[in-house]
Amino acid sequence: MAVYLAVDSSLSMRLPVSESNEMSRRMIACQLVLKTIEKVQTLDMDRKIKLIDFSHNSKIIPCDMRSIEDAEKLLNCIDISASADLISLFLLVKMENDDETSILLVFTDACTFTPVVLTEGFKEEFDFEDSRPWMPYFLSDYDTIDSYSDALAKDLCPVPTFLLKCGFLKAYFKTLPSVDSDDWNTVIEVIGFIPVNYLANMPTIRHHFLISQLNSEDFLNLMCSSLHLEESVAICRLNKKLYGALCHIR
Repeated sequence: MAVYLAVDSSLSMRLPVSESNEMSRRMIACQLVLKTIEKVQTLDMDRKIKLIDFSHNSKIIPCDMRSIEDAEKLLNCIDISASADLISLFLLVKMENDDETSILLVFTDACTFTPVVLTEGFKEEFDFEDSRPWMPYFLSDYDTIDSYSDALAKDLCPVPTFLLKCGFLKAYFKTLPSVDSDDWNTVIEVIGFIPVNYLANMPTIRHHFLISQLNSEDFLNLMCSSLHLEESVAICRLNKKLYGALCHIR
């Protein structure tokens, strides 16, 4: 899944946020983009992120997302555009050949795209919760840029809750970085224990930290203490073809 962050470079984005705040709307948008990149990478380090210059001729901004400083420099170097063309933006993303799981997030001045003429249209009842992922995020709904970027990152990288079972004991946990809910089984079973030195030279694809949920600290603390005393690791079945080793941290 790729995340496209499109930053509006039209003239209206050079206007101040409000009469009491002289900071430009574009400056706020750039700060929000950089904060969002940092938090998305914390939750999912493998998530592909691409920056887009949203203008009358939208284009991908080549950038190494591992360097926030480079991303900031490139955002500051984008030229002012007379307008921003949504059709150009959609065509650009379509040409990237990503699947339906890709997400396009546009940082713009909502006033620019507010209709000035009301027309009679088709009316149908809808569930707000079903439509919530498609609703806009307004800056005025959040106290700070930090809380705004937190909300964006959590919606872009939802963190599923897993159940760890060891015999009759069980614990709920989340992972950091996050894991796609389709990658692991919802219920993860401990299938055995082996000495920690057996895994000394075994390659591992990635590492995750377990964060206890729903008052599961006691079991996870007991598990870590036991693994430390016995100098062992717990082998878990994550899905049909994937296994993991649960280790303690000193």
